[in-house]
Amino acid sequence: MNFVQSFRPPSCSPAPSFAHRRHSASLRGMCGRSCSTMLCLISFCIMLLGSAAHGRPKADDRLAPRDTIELHVWQWTALRDGVLEALQLNHSFTIDSTGRLDLPLIGSIAAAGLREEELAKLISDRLQARSGRQERADITVKLIQSSPSDLTASVEVKQEAPEQPADAASDGSSAVASQRASVENGQAEAQPGVRGSHTPRQPAAEQQQTLQGALLNELAAARMEIAAARAEALAARQTARNDAARHNQNLATARQRADALVRELDAMRTDRGTLEQKLFAALREVDALRKSVQPARGDPARADHDGRDLAAARAELAVMQRGARDASAQTRAAADMMAEQAQALKQQRRRAEELALDLEVAQSRVKGLKAKATLADHEKAAMLEARHSMAASAADAQRALDEERHKAERFERELTAARQTIDALKASADLAAAARTNAIRERQVAEAALKRAGNALELERERAGSAACDRDSARRERDAARQEASRVSMELSVALEQERNKAVGLARELSAARKAIDVEKARDERRSERINRVPKARAVAASRGDVSVRSRPARQSGLRENHKVKPKKPSRPVLVATIALPDALLPTRPPKLGAP
Repeated sequence: MNFVQSFRPPSCSPAPSFAHRRHSASLRGMCGRSCSTMLCLISFCIMLLGSAAHGRPKADDRLAPRDTIELHVWQWTALRDGVLEALQLNHSFTIDSTGRLDLPLIGSIAAAGLREEELAKLISDRLQARSGRQERADITVKLIQSSPSDLTASVEVKQEAPEQPADAASDGSSAVASQRASVENGQAEAQPGVRGSHTPRQPAAEQQQTLQGALLNELAAARMEIAAARAEALAARQTARNDAARHNQNLATARQRADALVRELDAMRTDRGTLEQKLFAALREVDALRKSVQPARGDPARADHDGRDLAAARAELAVMQRGARDASAQTRAAADMMAEQAQALKQQRRRAEELALDLEVAQSRVKGLKAKATLADHEKAAMLEARHSMAASAADAQRALDEERHKAERFERELTAARQTIDALKASADLAAAARTNAIRERQVAEAALKRAGNALELERERAGSAACDRDSARRERDAARQEASRVSMELSVALEQERNKAVGLARELSAARKAIDVEKARDERRSERINRVPKARAVAASRGDVSVRSRPARQSGLRENHKVKPKKPSRPVLVATIALPDALLPTRPPKLGAP
């Protein structure tokens, strides 16, 4: 994505909609609009006055010869040295008198007649075509405006571009060579000045045609390079194939000859062994004849017969010796031939190794040519894409030219209307300045109040943080106390249960003791009744009249005596104690789920 930020002075960057809004805002401001609207109107008036002072029309925002631009490249990491390339491109450059812009790593670009965003898009397309990837760089182009005094007093100083390297001419065409030379050198033309006003600009269509012609030349050169590389690769491949075929054929012939010589040598060795066996057999026969001749020397007939046999044997022996000599001579000749064949085979093997090395060199060369062809294909695709983008940019430039013409007409009408409102705006400028001063003062007061509020908020935050810490510590202490209370409650419950069991045992013993006491009381009562019967009879007989008065004391005295006489059995005392527990140790119910 191309992000183009156009930097213009106040005299060169008003838009039609902007002027219309400012004009309508001026009418509303005269009717009592706010002070902010008046400030905007004042700034617009200053912009209009500055635009009238400069000689360049407002609607003319296209680049022209002798213009200076500032280039910024971001996020360019498609290549290995993308950051360094971006640093080389992040400078100020000047369009020469012919309307072309020389950039490092990219080359010459027809920049005259293009807008800033169009130039940025063209540079991004060139970088993408150079990398051969889908990633695009973010490029910003800014036009640096020079004051009129600088334009009239500057002196033209032109620095020639450095010469291209000598080996660039052999790459295919002059256009591709110049582009590669500019990429290697990374230098641009120095910034020239002009003595008068700007020179006439070339039409956009003519510039687009020139650029398309240059691209077509580069594409033709790239195609020629691709064709030459392919022809060279095919020739090298065919030569390697022919050398390999010849090598394989010679090696097969040498192997066949070696196999034939080995077979002949084996046959000669077999014949030699046969002849040697025959010679040994003949020698044995001669020895046998000699032994048989010595006893038969006295018989002439037998001697003649034996002499003839001996002569025949000697002749056969001579023939066999000649055959043996011939076989040994053939064997030596075959051995010599085998040595020669072995030497020839070694030479063939050396030749085969040399051919193999040549084949490897040819294969590596073919690989290099394939890589060059692939690179050329990528360059071709990039050139085609650049051509399509240039065609699209040409159409966009034509549409933009028409739009700019309409904008110029609207600017003229709006300028006339704006000049009529300048007088009215001057009267309201003082009021707007006073309002601005009051607004600045109120803003300072508000900033001071905001600062105090921020300090108070920070203090409250610190207090809230300390309160949160205290709350957390209190919660931890409460949890610890709850755990301790639950532990003590459990211990007390266990002790209470034990005491209850003891009380139950004691109650059982007490009930048993009471039963025993009741039994003893019943016995005592029966015994006291038997004892008290005699005194009662005596008392009745002694004093019958005063029975009602004396009988009660006497009975009571008798009862006291009887009680005194009653035997008392020891009983186990029952101790009842009440334990008062503090509130912290009293058992509590477990907390409900979800309670804090």
